[in-house]
Amino acid sequence: MFLNITTIILVLILVYPIFHYIINLVYIEIIPYQVYNFIKNITDTLKRYVRGFSYIFFILLFITIMYIQKKNGLPIFELRNVNLIEISAFSLALLSLYGIYIGFLQYLTEHNEGNSFLGKSKLNFLINSSIWYHITQSRFFFITLLFEVFTPVFIKFNMKIPGLDLYQTNLELSYIWLTTVFILVFLYILLLRMSLEIISITLLMKTGSDLGMQNIITKEIKGVYGRAFWKSYIRPFDYQGLIENMLSKDIKKLAPQDIDDYVVTSFEGIKDELRLKRGRKFWNDKQLKDFTYFYKNYLQEKWSFLISQINNISYSAWQSLIIDDISHINFFEKKLNENLYIEKSYSKKLITEYLFDQLLKKSSSNLQDIITYTENTTNDIRIINSDKIYKSEVELEKYKWKEIFEIYYNKHSDAQLPNKKTEISRRTNEVGVHLVEARDYYNTEISSQACFEFLSSYFGRISEDIDSNQCLKSLIFSMNNEYLISFILYQMLYTDGGNWEKNFTFFDEILKNTLNFCEEEEYDYYFSFAKKALLQTNISHRITKSFLNCLWDTRKISIANLNDWYSKFNQSHRATPFRLLYIQSLFTSPYENKYTSRVLSHNICTIKDTELAIQICREFFQLIDNHPILKENDFFSLVIEELLILDDFNYKRLLETLKLKSLLYFEFIMQYKISYEKKINYQEIMFKQLEVNYNSETHYLFRSNALLDFFVLKCIQPDYESYFTLVEFTKTLKIEISRFLAKEDLDIHEYIERLYYELREEEIKISKIEKDMIINKLQSLL
Repeated sequence: MFLNITTIILVLILVYPIFHYIINLVYIEIIPYQVYNFIKNITDTLKRYVRGFSYIFFILLFITIMYIQKKNGLPIFELRNVNLIEISAFSLALLSLYGIYIGFLQYLTEHNEGNSFLGKSKLNFLINSSIWYHITQSRFFFITLLFEVFTPVFIKFNMKIPGLDLYQTNLELSYIWLTTVFILVFLYILLLRMSLEIISITLLMKTGSDLGMQNIITKEIKGVYGRAFWKSYIRPFDYQGLIENMLSKDIKKLAPQDIDDYVVTSFEGIKDELRLKRGRKFWNDKQLKDFTYFYKNYLQEKWSFLISQINNISYSAWQSLIIDDISHINFFEKKLNENLYIEKSYSKKLITEYLFDQLLKKSSSNLQDIITYTENTTNDIRIINSDKIYKSEVELEKYKWKEIFEIYYNKHSDAQLPNKKTEISRRTNEVGVHLVEARDYYNTEISSQACFEFLSSYFGRISEDIDSNQCLKSLIFSMNNEYLISFILYQMLYTDGGNWEKNFTFFDEILKNTLNFCEEEEYDYYFSFAKKALLQTNISHRITKSFLNCLWDTRKISIANLNDWYSKFNQSHRATPFRLLYIQSLFTSPYENKYTSRVLSHNICTIKDTELAIQICREFFQLIDNHPILKENDFFSLVIEELLILDDFNYKRLLETLKLKSLLYFEFIMQYKISYEKKINYQEIMFKQLEVNYNSETHYLFRSNALLDFFVLKCIQPDYESYFTLVEFTKTLKIEISRFLAKEDLDIHEYIERLYYELREEEIKISKIEKDMIINKLQSLL
């Protein structure tokens, strides 16, 4: 019975190559994939244990041949009748064949350099995967050689086996000798075939055409690590054994250039095992929780090790490993319907965030790739999961973008940030109401919100010049229009009382380009969005919902009393009246009340109203110095003109705070927009700012260098000629000019040249002829 079974097994083993070849040709059309996969698993298992299997095969082969001889009355001839020298010569001839095989192995050993792939010698891999090679390495093979040489000697000297007579002993020894001869010849033929295959593959290796060999080695490594992964889970949770004892030791044997491919290959094997496991239906809650706990710790150990090899791993491989791990974690989170955290330094962090942090460690020269990857993952988010999972995915994407923005800004990267916008359209519903629809095809709200939160928390109020900082400028423009407007309003309403007008021109141009030609529904949409965003920031305790509602509701109301209008806003906002008027003007159509001032000056009569009017005018003219774009604002031009004609307007308090450019623009408004209609002597207004009455005498005081510069420029103007004939005035002017020149260490030419260049780019400027005339006038004066 035993011999029948061994015969069947031996036959199956012998026909396996043909069977395997046929299956590879026809399994797609004939055999279901599950059956093929099952057979492949069996054959792969046999290959893994080729050494032990070779021993079993050798013993079964020996027993089978012995059995066949005995059953059929063999041997054909008796060794005792053959000449010993002839038999010995035959035996030695047979052994010499193996001498050729040994010479072949020696040749391979000497020419094996440079034939490695992923740290494994291709030739050694071929030899070690051969069952015939392992048979020659076994002690059974050595014993077979001894039997082949010495059995004829035993027979010739009539040695007996205990318990058998001489004839039976000779017969048994003849069976053994013929069996050894058959096995050695059979084995040599197979070894010869193996050698020819190795030679052909060696020739392919020299021409670089051995991709098949490389694929086999790759598959072998994947299989080793895939099985080791599950063993580390079963042991239990011996993930350190997998990483420290196995992977780290294997990598130490590799050349630096091979580490990248080896790491990817080994973890691809684990990924394939996980994908296969995830596709099955037998996960129960306990299995899932146990495995998730194991996988979290495995990831931490894995990435701690990989970070030590970060310089040897390419960005593409690094990213691929992280994407795979994030995919697995997302799968487990969806199955468990909860977020997974990792314990680190007495705190916990989402595993997906932890994994993205590892990706950022390769951001120094690959930030553009990280931006592209994150942009794609953000675009792919859709509301198809539970609210909890969807929110966690959105939060992860926001976390990614914030980390990217911080690296982008701190490293002054030249990478390209996304710049996609929401598509806004208007429609009318069935009852005639105009509606605004926003289509966010690229999920721009996620990255824009992340950018808004990053900028507002990282900077607060931005005090530097945005136009001169390309990174900061790119960050701002990466937001969609909704968050862009929200961010600008955040800057304008920031409550620290700082220099809010630093980037006025930059913000003003953006808002005009975005809000131009908007309809009422679009203004409402943008402001409502901005209100929601602002109420989530660190200024919401001052810029409250009621404040923002009031800002929107009163934007079109004519202002008959400035104090009453300003008092409607809560007192904690710290925004000036000018800022509130300016923001309200942004969300009002420029064609609405285009020729009528919103502020009605004839109703402004209280001291508080006048104070607010001076404050508004002062802020307007001070902005003009650095942001001449404000001159183009028709809304404020009308408001300022209306306020400047107030009966109790204190021009002195206004003008003493202004610089040269704003003084000249103030004069321009008074001269060309007010004086003709209101019959106001603008020269007298300017000159009166210098007068000081002391002991019933009139003296003149230049309260600022800007006023001195202004009157120096007017010394050649006919409209001011009469004032320069006043002895006290010219005396004071001469003293002030001399004092200023001494303080600044300038002569008259240098002083006027400086004024010339200061006004060169302005609408109100002096010509070269006027410059020379002023110099001559001052020289004669001094």
